[in-house]
Amino acid sequence: MKKNKNVLKNMNHTVPSKGFSYYVKDDQLQAYHEWPIEKRLEWLYAVNLLRKGLPSRVKNIQDKFRSE
Repeated sequence: MKKNKNVLKNMNHTVPSKGFSYYVKDDQLQAYHEWPIEKRLEWLYAVNLLRKGLPSRVKNIQDKFRSE
């Protein structure tokens, strides 16, 4: 197999080396789904509050990757 410098192998997933990515295990995702909806909403709200404190330069970089 020919290697591509722009692609990283992560577990059984191929992810681009540009930007960022993460891997969530199935059991972690299942545990999140078992949380009550109120806890999930509180968690999302807390993360959004943390993001508000970031410099606008960092938020712009994050937003760029969200749209790709």
